[in-house]
Amino acid sequence: MRCSVVLMRIGDEVPPSFSVTISKGPFLSHWTLTEGELHMPDRVVWALLAVAVFAEVNRSEKNTGSYYLSLGTEQFPICDWWGREKDFRPVSDRYNKIRVKLDGLER
Repeated sequence: MRCSVVLMRIGDEVPPSFSVTISKGPFLSHWTLTEGELHMPDRVVWALLAVAVFAEVNRSEKNTGSYYLSLGTEQFPICDWWGREKDFRPVSDRYNKIRVKLDGLER
């Protein structure tokens, strides 16, 4: 597998070979990875936010409001879940039964 790197500057338009696509249904997320292209589901944005919220290093963060993250039918108010990685892990394990390992991505 050959990986290429695309360097962009802030303000550059994102090329059509890279996109965030709208997910359909409650659990199905579709990725397209081909040479020079990456199209990822919109759920990646929420997953990255969840990593930041649940990460133990962010335990001291505070916010107000009624914003929440969800997984399946469960809701996690952001103001109550900062840094609770260890509490969230058993919940996520119930939903994430498939594990994928990507080989050959190192340089």
